[in-house]
Amino acid sequence: MPPILDPQIIADYDRDGAVVIRGAFAPHWVELLAAGVERNLREPGPFGKRYTPEGKPGMFFGDYCSWQRIAEYEAFLRHSPAAAIAGALMQSGKVNLFHEHVLVKEPGTEEPTPWHNDQPYWTVEGWQVCSLWIPPGQSLEIGWDS
Repeated sequence: MPPILDPQIIADYDRDGAVVIRGAFAPHWVELLAAGVERNLREPGPFGKRYTPEGKPGMFFGDYCSWQRIAEYEAFLRHSPAAAIAGALMQSGKVNLFHEHVLVKEPGTEEPTPWHNDQPYWTVEGWQVCSLWIPPGQSLEIGWDS
């Protein structure tokens, strides 16, 4: 178990379905992801989409299922503490990657981020399912959809 996950964090996740873990990743992991996002913006995949109409302020971009073509994402997924954190929170000895999803929304962007619940779209079931939301500030927000 990663040292940042004390039993209280795991209990909070089990009870509440969400936790915030500050400083979960060393700066080099965050820098690696930032480089991957920059590459993703330059080279969107088949699911890539710019949600901001031409001429509107800001920029809202989304893409997913890119980890096999964006080397930085793959390195992060295979070698960072992300899988160990997810496994510890789910109290599971094994973690499978379903997919990654990147969203970039600049300040001043007018388009709202639509409310949604991931579970109905996923082809997985059960309680040992979690999402890791990794914002640029190195906090890790984790939750599951019920």
